[in-house]
Amino acid sequence: MSVHKHRAALSVLALAGALVLAGCGGSDDGGSSSAPEVSGQPSTATSSPEATSGQTGEATPSSTGSPATDSPSAPAPATASEPTTATESDSVSEPPAAAEPTGTASPSSSEPSHPAAGEQPGGSVASVEACRATDLSGAVSPQQGAAGSVILDLTLTNDGDQACELSGYPGVSFADASGEIIGVPATRSGTSGSAVTVLPGESATAQLKQSNARNHGQVCNPHTTAALVVYPPESYTSLSIPYETQACGNPKIAQLEVQGFGV
Repeated sequence: MSVHKHRAALSVLALAGALVLAGCGGSDDGGSSSAPEVSGQPSTATSSPEATSGQTGEATPSSTGSPATDSPSAPAPATASEPTTATESDSVSEPPAAAEPTGTASPSSSEPSHPAAGEQPGGSVASVEACRATDLSGAVSPQQGAAGSVILDLTLTNDGDQACELSGYPGVSFADASGEIIGVPATRSGTSGSAVTVLPGESATAQLKQSNARNHGQVCNPHTTAALVVYPPESYTSLSIPYETQACGNPKIAQLEVQGFGV
């Protein structure tokens, strides 16, 4: 039994010496070869991060990978160009609101100018208001006599600063010194005539016929007049024209007949 143990020990020593010689021989070849792995370290010490991550179940980013593609929480690509794109499409699809067709003349440039209200080309008066009593003065003058009557001209003058119009019959009555009306107003005779435009300072005339008071006898009930009260056409105010004569106070007797202006 001791002999066998001695031989086994020699074999171990011989093997160890062979290994030592083999190691020395490797270093003599230039020292470029790596030493054999005899330390018994596990190969996982030099394993790549990908292998480790596969074992643990956690994603470990690679040192050479792109963060934008490897990381699941990386932000989406920038969208700063989207508002610009929407604005451009809006401006293309919507034409300018104030666009007008070219080559079209403005209506005002092709229409003739119109005269101002109340005027005609050349400055003549087209339409004016009716004459007011406050802008008029009057006169009465005999023109001719007939059997039992007299023809008078009733003249009204425009004392205002604007043209006015006399159109139709005036209203005429006798009045005493206190302004009280005597008898009945004048009746209308003939035609109403045409409208007369009276410029400032000018006049228009209507004819007035008066019968004599004595023609009617005692039933006339004569009174001495002081004026004629005249209402211009279309007027509710009157003017007084001095005129003295004998007028019948009987309301059934008409002494005055009047024609229209412009006859």
